[in-house]
Amino acid sequence: MVYFAFHKDVTRAVSGAAELGRNDYAPLIEVGLFLACGLLALGLLQSLSRLKLFTRNLPSPGELG
Repeated sequence: MVYFAFHKDVTRAVSGAAELGRNDYAPLIEVGLFLACGLLALGLLQSLSRLKLFTRNLPSPGELG
């Protein structure tokens, strides 16, 4: 929210526009998508590491007979 307010004020001051256009929000959307993808990747890595710990104690197919 702080970034959004700061970016909005700076863009408005630099461009001299009364209202922001649709393209003025592009950097904010890019940052949001980057953070969302990063959090998703970290969540998947964490779930895979938990799955590895769980499946480590399971017997291999050769041991089952």
